[in-house]
Amino acid sequence: MGTLTTLYSFSDAGRGGCPRGGLVKGNDGTLYGTVSIGKNGHGMVFKITSGGTLTVLHQFSGDEGDFLFDGLVQGSDGCFYGTTASLKTRLGTLFKISSTGALTTLHRFIGGADGSIPQGTLVQGNDGYLYGTADGGTNDAGIVFKLFVPPNSPLKHH
Repeated sequence: MGTLTTLYSFSDAGRGGCPRGGLVKGNDGTLYGTVSIGKNGHGMVFKITSGGTLTVLHQFSGDEGDFLFDGLVQGSDGCFYGTTASLKTRLGTLFKISSTGALTTLHRFIGGADGSIPQGTLVQGNDGYLYGTADGGTNDAGIVFKLFVPPNSPLKHH
């Protein structure tokens, strides 16, 4: 039988909790993940070393996203992509974040045919598009979407 070692407990330092979507190993060997409820009541993106050193990359404020229920995917450009959801507005966002925490909101779902709350972890196809699913849509039965992300799109802080 193996021995489990706790690397980090989210109950300390007021950093929130409820990790979601698992971890993704970045090209740099560091692990990246999300929690649905960070210290201010909104989600956050973090990275953690195999030795347990956790760094908060971005604490969402509600304006650029709210809760994070799914994991991240690392794109071919080395950045990470994920989704947020707002239980209050029933809408969500797609975002891009660098390994140093620079965040860009790529898309805001507006409801209707556009979809509302993204569901599940994104995937990046060989064609450069991000693919995912969302609640809502024309018949309110959900959508499958794709979003092209230029390989060298600039990152801006929001």
